[in-house]
Amino acid sequence: MVDDVFRIGANMTDESCRNSHLSVFRYSLPNSIANIKTDIAYWYGSKEALLAKKYAKCILTIVPNVKIKVFKGLDHGELCIGNPDLYIKQATEFFYS
Repeated sequence: MVDDVFRIGANMTDESCRNSHLSVFRYSLPNSIANIKTDIAYWYGSKEALLAKKYAKCILTIVPNVKIKVFKGLDHGELCIGNPDLYIKQATEFFYS
């Protein structure tokens, strides 16, 4: 996937690249999420914990019953892209528990 990201990025203007990166860090959860009636899972890899842990705490303040799980040794996207069998196992357990 890294090759795809570089290929796409090479065809974007500097301004588009900057805007896409900034948009990720400017996102905030809508207030309506506090009223959600469904279970929420927040999964992240231990190698991306610097930001993901902060976001997990933020979600917990709004939705106290969110199910947070950290996958040791994994980086951003590695659970679903690099370990699809584990991802499917975790998703199945979440949806059917």
